Amino acid sequence: MAPPSCPPLDQLQLVFDGARPPHGSTDLLRHLEDCEDCQVRLAAAPPRVEVLPAFRPEVEEETRLVSPAEGGDTAWPRATGEFTDFTLASGGPPVPRRVGPYEVVGVLGHGAMGIVVKAIDPVLNRFVAVKILTPTLAENDDARRRFVREAQAPARIASDHVVPVYGLGEADDRPYLVMQYVRGQDLARRLKRGGPMPLDEALRIGREVAAGLAAAHAVGVVHRDVKPGNVLLEELEAGAVNPGPGGWERVRITDFGLAREDGGPVITRHGVVVGTPKYMSPEQITGAPVDHRTDLYSFGLLLYQLVVGRAPFHATSLVGFLDQHLYAQPTPPSECVPGGVPDWLDQLIIRLLRKQPADRVQTAAEVVRELDEGTARLNLLADRMV
Repeated sequence: MAPPSCPPLDQLQLVFDGARPPHGSTDLLRHLEDCEDCQVRLAAAPPRVEVLPAFRPEVEEETRLVSPAEGGDTAWPRATGEFTDFTLASGGPPVPRRVGPYEVVGVLGHGAMGIVVKAIDPVLNRFVAVKILTPTLAENDDARRRFVREAQAPARIASDHVVPVYGLGEADDRPYLVMQYVRGQDLARRLKRGGPMPLDEALRIGREVAAGLAAAHAVGVVHRDVKPGNVLLEELEAGAVNPGPGGWERVRITDFGLAREDGGPVITRHGVVVGTPKYMSPEQITGAPVDHRTDLYSFGLLLYQLVVGRAPFHATSLVGFLDQHLYAQPTPPSECVPGGVPDWLDQLIIRLLRKQPADRVQTAAEVVRELDEGTARLNLLADRMV
């Protein structure tokens, strides 16, 4: 039984979960930091949300949050200003309690570039995703320029299929990027279920990714890292009028950290291969000029995986992947899927995966058109068979 002054349990849970934070969420966090009764209530509740160890009454040693001063990750030194850093004793990345004005309530992901946290915007009372550059990279001018580019590129794109960026900030000499919080999962996690995706779902995901790329290319932005991990499936909210066949509402492309202007200057060091090997175009590998058609090749790899259930190329080494992108021809999807795939879709994927950019489908807008027309024919055929 909660003391009369304590908030309801569902309000506390919504601070960490939900599509929108509850009213007065920052006050709820402050209360939870200091109230052991509420920490116990939250810990005893059915495990519906992930709660940061800092807000738990008792935490096992291997997941206890410790400050860097107590032996945490020395790559993330304890700050004295707007960051209050903690790190997992197991060696995980630090979990900042606050980033500038934003109150952190969860961890969305982490990698070599930094950490992405879920946070509350105290002014607009909404969840946001905040990407924080590691201190080591914050001292690198190239990394800083890439970080700024990650904010600037999507800011120019008018599309529901690109994650909006709200702004850039800096605290204690560490840049951070504030984006829309997209509740859901990335496409890579969805694909881990294995096997080909239902055709209607594969076509809709492909169509929405292509639409996002078309909007980016229309303003001269080339993503250069199109892959399932950079495609988010936004979770269906109550009252949504356009749900996807897999229970999601829309697709959003994220992570424009490698983006550049079509035909613009390359700021990457000479001889450095930029991208994800499994999804790189031949021209990225060889260092040839790169334009919007490099995204179409990577999109072809993604669409192949959606339809077939696996990537067209397989290798056990970086060199193996690069060699296959340069020289190997993919097996047509129609030969990999029991029952085959529509001829038009088979040909579209093969054309997207041509080694020479001039031999591919030339624009993302053309891809959208072909997917729309092909889907319409499939729907008409299905209606006739009813």
